[in-house]
Amino acid sequence: MNDLIHAYLDLQAIDQQIIGLKKHLKSDTDQVADEKLAFKVLEKSLVNTREILKKSKAEFDLKKLDLAVVCEKRDKFSEKLQKITNNKEYKAIEKETRTFKEEAEALTRFTVAAEENLAKLQKSLTSGEEELANKKTIIKGLLLKTQAEKVEYENQIANIQKKRDSNEKVILKLEAELPTDQKHLDQYNKLTKLPNGDILALMEDDTCRGCFMRVNTQLASKIKSLKKIAVCTSCHRLLYVPD
Repeated sequence: MNDLIHAYLDLQAIDQQIIGLKKHLKSDTDQVADEKLAFKVLEKSLVNTREILKKSKAEFDLKKLDLAVVCEKRDKFSEKLQKITNNKEYKAIEKETRTFKEEAEALTRFTVAAEENLAKLQKSLTSGEEELANKKTIIKGLLLKTQAEKVEYENQIANIQKKRDSNEKVILKLEAELPTDQKHLDQYNKLTKLPNGDILALMEDDTCRGCFMRVNTQLASKIKSLKKIAVCTSCHRLLYVPD
């Protein structure tokens, strides 16, 4: 394999290192973003829970007042009932007493259920506030970790970039005497956004191993006979053959 192909393969290896480091950076940033989103969703949920709790407490207090009033009326009618001797009046008062008694029972059931619901809402709110505080701590820790790693990764990328610059100079020097159609550094740099940085592709059995499309016979013969780099007509990767 000639020196130019080696130089391009070295350049590709360098770029793959840079891609790997950038992926780590993005992964850390995405994790922070996910935690922040979860924090906002939980925070909004707690605001709704507080509002529901507030309204439920207000309704509970009103129902307790209603219950107190009904119970008072029930007791008065019960007391009055004990003093009545007239059968017709007794039946009328008994009916009123029964009505207030049933209403008191219904209100009692409501207030018991409402009190249980308030306890659940309060428990949910307390639990949510604890979770929110934990998420805040997690986000703070992640931000510190991400910032430290960002500095570390950026320093690594800067050092690798120096190697890349040196490697590009080697390629430029090797291509200096070649015809224009055999100079591929510009094409290589256009393809640096390809996933995993697989810009060079091995040609085997007249097939590009980057896109798995067959290379036309004339180009395949040229690559094999001259041991030169050529551009795949399908995916535009740089094709080469090993020695």
